[in-house]
Amino acid sequence: MSGHTTFCEINLDNIAFNYETVCRYVAPSEVIPVLKGNAYGHGAVALARVLVEMGCRHLTVAKLTEASQLRKAGIDTSKVDLIIMTAMLPDEIDMAISINASFFVPDFRTLDYLRKVGNRQAWPPRFHIKVDTGMGRMGFMPEEGHAVAMALKSLKGCKLEGFATHLCAAGEDSEQNQRQLERFDAFLAGVNPPDGCLIHMASSSAVCRFPEMFKSAVRVGDLIYGLCGVDNPPFELRPALSCVTRVIQVKSLPPGWHVGYGARQWVRTPMTTATISMGIVDGMMSSQVNRGCVLVNGRRCRLLAACADTAIIDVSDAGGVEPGDNVVYIGSQGSERITAREQAIAAGTGFNELLSKISLRTPRVYCRKGKYAGEMSLGRMDGIAALN
Repeated sequence: MSGHTTFCEINLDNIAFNYETVCRYVAPSEVIPVLKGNAYGHGAVALARVLVEMGCRHLTVAKLTEASQLRKAGIDTSKVDLIIMTAMLPDEIDMAISINASFFVPDFRTLDYLRKVGNRQAWPPRFHIKVDTGMGRMGFMPEEGHAVAMALKSLKGCKLEGFATHLCAAGEDSEQNQRQLERFDAFLAGVNPPDGCLIHMASSSAVCRFPEMFKSAVRVGDLIYGLCGVDNPPFELRPALSCVTRVIQVKSLPPGWHVGYGARQWVRTPMTTATISMGIVDGMMSSQVNRGCVLVNGRRCRLLAACADTAIIDVSDAGGVEPGDNVVYIGSQGSERITAREQAIAAGTGFNELLSKISLRTPRVYCRKGKYAGEMSLGRMDGIAALN
């Protein structure tokens, strides 16, 4: 893209493909996409518009500010319901009600507050009961189902919409997941959910492993983005995000020369290096040094140093590298591919964290049906309206 030396391209056709694929796999359960953290760096507004266009009826976010952003961007409350998953304080609850967003209720304190304000709001407070089945974070304990049922009977002017829990090891530990399922079922037996309530616990990894956890809905983020923490998922996924930067200088370094801050890395034999226009501020991590690679001329090139705004790579074997050449951080070039999961392993983190760290100064360029569909960077959303 003209003017951008580093950018992410988001393929919205792949978002639509992944959503349809997961919908077919879990049917008749409903798919609730998770768009928290700016959709893990993909751009929540653009994705929300495509998902609503696809007929999605519920979207989840983590924070009130994220729900407000989607409402301000014109996400229609008559077409899709926004659910805020993080516990909120009373003033936040009032604001959530004012924008007609649903939210998680994790404790009796919040239920007591709803009892006080339920009939004094322009919109009836709409909420999902959150159950802690083993995460130790937010939610009612499994044995509190009957007490919650009694408390719900005294609520006036409020609308109970669902029950949810969160798996702590969906991609790792089958025994722990089964314990959480049993605890959730025990809570539901105590509360006896009314007809029509959404019951949701399965995450992306659980969708690939535990069909008994589908309930009436599944809550997935990674799968919508074409990512999966489980090897060999039972359906095709298409990654939606690629990240590309450029070479800004090429130089030859002699033996004994140092590379990067701290003089910790030095050149043993003559080496050709390239400085690229992506650094830690853009989302690269220092922990990737000597562990991660990028693609130049279809060749894997080792990361030698990561600075704030640039990085240094070894292009000795990449052949004929010049300033202006494309460098692929995530994506394909020639016959080679580097995935977000591979970069995350090199960084010693998860791909959600890695993608979430790609800053907004790195523009997101969107394509839909093979055409340019808008751009988002540093609060600008030029052309995003074209997604409607």
